[in-house]
Amino acid sequence: MRLDLDLSRPPVLRLRAGDTEWHHALTKRHAEIFALLHSADPDGLSAKALSLALFGDAEHLVTVRAEVSRLRRLHGALVDTQPYRLADVVELTVHPAPGRPSEA
Repeated sequence: MRLDLDLSRPPVLRLRAGDTEWHHALTKRHAEIFALLHSADPDGLSAKALSLALFGDAEHLVTVRAEVSRLRRLHGALVDTQPYRLADVVELTVHPAPGRPSEA
């Protein structure tokens, strides 16, 4: 399953799987989580590591878990848990905002 995360305007996630294609607007926070998981090691990120990346400290574990839960509710099983990582079937390409380096 191919996903494109477009950060060049308000964040949009596009999915292509066979003949199926859809797009969905993302919150900035959900776009940030997808981009972090894309750039993470294949072993994924713990809630603590995701909290550090999102907030600069490890004190937001409940918030991180709630955000990932919302993201999974909206986008199905694109994100695996324990640790957080993109599902094995997901091939994500990130298109950065103009003037920002790629998250590749």
